[in-house]
Amino acid sequence: KEEKYINSYGIKIQTGIAEYKNTGAKLLLDWYSKDEFDNNYTPAISDIEGTYPENEDGIMLSKAALDALGINNPQEDMEILLWQNNKTLTFRLSGWFTDYCYTKGGFQAFVSEAYIKRLGMSQEKNGILCISCKAGRQQELLQNLKDNITLNNGQEWRVMFDIQEENDDTSIATIICVLLISFIITASGYLLIYNVMYISITKDIRFYGMLKTIGTSPSQIKRIVNMQAGTLSLFGIPIGILLGTITSFVTVPFAITMAGPGNDGAMSSDISFNPFIYIGTILFALLTVYVSCRKPARYAGKVSPVEALKYNGSTTEKYKARKGTDGGKVYKMAYRNVFRVKKRTCLVFASLFMGTMAFLSVNTFLGSLGVDNYLEFYYPNDYTIYVHDAEDAMLSEKDLLDNSKMLAEQIQGIDNIKNVHLNLSADTVFEFDEELFTPFIENVSGSEEQKQELIDLYKNATDDKDKYQSQVVSASTEMIERYNEKARQKIDIEKFEKGEICILCFAWDKKTSDFYLGKNITIIDKNSKKKKTFEIGSCPMRGEDYGINVGYYYTKTAAPEMVIISDAAIYELSGIPEINTITADCDKDTESYITSKIKEYTKTNSSVMDTEIKSEIASEFKTSLSAMNIIGGGISLILILIGIINFINVMLTGVYTRLNEISVMESVGMTKKQVKKMLIFEGMYYGIITIALVLTAGNAIIYLIANFSTKITEYAVFYYPYGLMFAIAAVIMAICTIVPVIVYHSISKGSITERLKTD
Repeated sequence: KEEKYINSYGIKIQTGIAEYKNTGAKLLLDWYSKDEFDNNYTPAISDIEGTYPENEDGIMLSKAALDALGINNPQEDMEILLWQNNKTLTFRLSGWFTDYCYTKGGFQAFVSEAYIKRLGMSQEKNGILCISCKAGRQQELLQNLKDNITLNNGQEWRVMFDIQEENDDTSIATIICVLLISFIITASGYLLIYNVMYISITKDIRFYGMLKTIGTSPSQIKRIVNMQAGTLSLFGIPIGILLGTITSFVTVPFAITMAGPGNDGAMSSDISFNPFIYIGTILFALLTVYVSCRKPARYAGKVSPVEALKYNGSTTEKYKARKGTDGGKVYKMAYRNVFRVKKRTCLVFASLFMGTMAFLSVNTFLGSLGVDNYLEFYYPNDYTIYVHDAEDAMLSEKDLLDNSKMLAEQIQGIDNIKNVHLNLSADTVFEFDEELFTPFIENVSGSEEQKQELIDLYKNATDDKDKYQSQVVSASTEMIERYNEKARQKIDIEKFEKGEICILCFAWDKKTSDFYLGKNITIIDKNSKKKKTFEIGSCPMRGEDYGINVGYYYTKTAAPEMVIISDAAIYELSGIPEINTITADCDKDTESYITSKIKEYTKTNSSVMDTEIKSEIASEFKTSLSAMNIIGGGISLILILIGIINFINVMLTGVYTRLNEISVMESVGMTKKQVKKMLIFEGMYYGIITIALVLTAGNAIIYLIANFSTKITEYAVFYYPYGLMFAIAAVIMAICTIVPVIVYHSISKGSITERLKTD
């Protein structure tokens, strides 16, 4: 019934976490069914070597896991020794692959079906059903599954899709951005082809006039023009397709590979082929050529020989005589030349504007979604150290506290380390509030009787083990400030610091999120027995915990997954808070020393669950960063070349169509210096007005693209290309003022008499 929403589904079984003794690296040992691995997992990985394990002792590892194990040259059937529950596990490597995700709990490893059978595990008892859904149908499928399937005790639905992807605003923002940029690029390409075809025909208008004097009919001239356009298309389009193919299938993969050889980046160099792109490109080029030829061909067909001989690009319009003593001033002549043919003037400015905006729009979009922004958003601190809870670390409460406290003191004592902050956690339970917690219980799959039993249990519980409980973690003011930059429900920082309000994580939809806002929650510390009531100042949906970089553990009850309070509040509530996360920063010149010290301290401390070092994570993204820069730079280069060619094209047209006119002006006394000055002024007017259009209408377009880009993904930032704006303005002015003078200089070498005869 639900197959219309589903891409694929399969089963996986989690067999536990194993540790590599030599490095302390942790591996997640999972078994995936064939459908799950082939259809749901394989599309997200690349560079697969070997095969999925079939033998009982077979194991397949990610390249990140191999690196963590210190294995640089993996070989099939090589021995892998792991440690689990005080036992040594011996595996044989069957294959490896590149994955693109980072898991705090450990690195990915796959075991065989024979292995899980030896452990006494089965799909029926231990399996997790995994469903991949078609884009945009996740919420609908989840609701249908909940409505139509009754789960057994201990079963529940867990969602892994991103709230952002399901957000209508996100979809609309993405569509608007893509359509706007596509329109600008397409319009720029159209105007470029149009200008080229228009020039190639109008510059030969006298030739067509002379053909008419020897009896050529208008229909024959139109046919000649169309054949000329067809010949240009016959050569130009295949060359363009060939260059595009070389760029797509050779240059781009080579650039990605060279950007980070041997590096496990987050971008594959595999390029897919889509014939519709080629078909669409060819049809677009042919349509543009056809449209571009219609008007010039029609004019060439009906122009009389006399009109053709007098043609100078502007003789089709009549002008009123201008009176005054200053009409001969060069800058005024230049201004009138720019606006003498209104249609042509609009076409010129449209070409210049679109060529510029194509370049700026793409750079704005890429700048907003840059990988640097991704790293800065998800890894705001240079160092983040996650600490185990006592049960997970298999330590006593006292040992965990002692080890984590010693680690914090060691890190705080490192020379030149900055902004060290401890996020704390408390062992707490919640005072049951039926109105507050029933929505959480309702979200747990099960019968109404089972849900009511759960409510009754929490209502009547006297033992801490049975009380409603979840993780309570403190967050720094800096984290809350980062959270407020993106959060839909912003939190009052002053009240948060005073311990009056908290953040409740997470709601599963906007309605539930809004329901909890302003409600009260009472937390009781298990050790001190102190009780404190907080107002819920914000309740983000899953995926909206922007900038709150703390470690936490999913609750096994129907309770909220986490409650975030201030440092002051957790000290007030708990006499002995545990360390949850340690964050710190450093200067670039001290990074190497501080990194080595942090590795030294965390390697031997049993309370450490995981360590994130931003510089090393950035290094892992080297391929992705370089590839994005190369691809983004390549796109920008192509677009700016289109813009520059458009500029040069327009300036060339302006001079070539007026060669006869310029020669006549020189014949009646205008000097070459005055002609050059007039052309420079014309170019300046074109440049200044184009820049003015970019700074007004163009700025509005750039603002829309930058603003909508921030809605596409949570790590996107508002990016305005200030530097590029100044650079492009300088290029525009240079081209508009220099090109006409260069063209004039090249055609003014002969005498006026010779030029008048030629013209």
